[in-house]
Amino acid sequence: MGKIIKNLVKKNIMGSRFEVELNKEPSEKSKKIIHISMNQLRIELTQKEFFDVASTFILAEKNLKNLKKIK
Repeated sequence: MGKIIKNLVKKNIMGSRFEVELNKEPSEKSKKIIHISMNQLRIELTQKEFFDVASTFILAEKNLKNLKKIK
């Protein structure tokens, strides 16, 4: 694990710890890393991968609301 630059999210969701952290680049040629961790899961993404995943979740939420006619 690299040095934490910023804690983006620290929540307790349904009894599970959920954290999102921005970490320093592991090397000069690397990009900043986003860590998403829960009690039983840890994912490491580049900023681009994180934005791709986040955008997908936002779009999925929007599509579900349209499908279910929820505001």
